[in-house]
Amino acid sequence: MTAVLDHPGSDRADTLTIALAGNPNSGKTALFNALTGVRQRTGNWPGVTVERKQGRLDIAGLHAHVVDLPGIYSFDEASLDQRIARDALLSDDIDIFVNVVDASNLERHLYLTVQLLEMNVPVVVALNMVDVAERDDTHVDVDALAAALGCRVVALVATQRRGLDELRAAIRTTAGSMSPTGRAPTFDLPAEQIVDRLAEVIASASDSAAARPRWTAIKLLEGDERLWHAVGPDLRSEVIANRSAFEALVGEEADIAIADHRFTAAHDIATSVTARTCLLYT
Repeated sequence: MTAVLDHPGSDRADTLTIALAGNPNSGKTALFNALTGVRQRTGNWPGVTVERKQGRLDIAGLHAHVVDLPGIYSFDEASLDQRIARDALLSDDIDIFVNVVDASNLERHLYLTVQLLEMNVPVVVALNMVDVAERDDTHVDVDALAAALGCRVVALVATQRRGLDELRAAIRTTAGSMSPTGRAPTFDLPAEQIVDRLAEVIASASDSAAARPRWTAIKLLEGDERLWHAVGPDLRSEVIANRSAFEALVGEEADIAIADHRFTAAHDIATSVTARTCLLYT
């Protein structure tokens, strides 16, 4: 039996659902097993044959479902796994995302983190494989990473169950408010103003695109086909005008510029919080 959690501002009680999101080989499945133990069941995602793993987690009186999303590098729809993860994200069925990040390959994994932060959803970052990073003489400043991302970050080694209590506590604290966490990197000011302007237009729309106006603005500027077909002709004309202004400003196609922006943000954050220990041998 799964308990329920009353969401602030809601008249109904909803089942708390936690999704594990991360790159392939981030240790996500090991963390899922460590959190849920034997309380697991498998099935398929709706409409496809991709396996869906779900388990139960109890934290200080809080009972939750844990869903292990397919390992992905991006929320673009280049593959079936990416579509499944994106559909789960946009369904509003997920209350908290635990983003599993490989500490020994931080920059690459933060590309997905940046995209999660763009979604403006409750996020906890599970900085996994710190033992591998330590063997490579690499140290990640967890507090600095949390400050840079604007969300809770917990260092752990899922295969050894190190850091699980701290992760549970971070999830419990995040569940207490159910507010979006994190701080997505912004563009340079002129480009950011274009994103903000388009987001304001989207926020005033009556369709579902208005739920996440800034993320929707960015995805429409990128040329996201599903969102393009979901919005009306008036909004499409706004997108075309703002995309032209954006591309004229950055000097390249919008999707390339936005991807570069994310990669740069991931690089800058990883560089600022990572130190290598140089050992001198005599």
